[in-house]
Amino acid sequence: MTAIRIAAVIAAAAVSLTAPAAVSAQEVGNTSASVAWNDLDVTTPSGAAQLDQRINTAARRACRGVRATGTNMSQTAFCRSQIRQTVLSRMDETTRQAYGRASTEARVSARADRA
Repeated sequence: MTAIRIAAVIAAAAVSLTAPAAVSAQEVGNTSASVAWNDLDVTTPSGAAQLDQRINTAARRACRGVRATGTNMSQTAFCRSQIRQTVLSRMDETTRQAYGRASTEARVSARADRA
């Protein structure tokens, strides 16, 4: 996928707001993915972990096969990051900060469980 197609994915994610607590991202082509969080309490570790999982799932679908122009190097991580930022930009500041704390707590707890 070229840089233009990457930009198209990011632009689609940025302008496809479907509700205050949902973002849709559409890849150039037929694939689309939606991220909703209105049914989650993203200020708790479990709610934040569920939102993280939804973002990752949607990003995997929308960013599949993204490549840098002229190389075989994957730009999927960049694409995923842009979709995550689009979702976070739709949250109010207080919710975004609480989500950040809860998401960090969920990741730390998951690591401790694996150890």
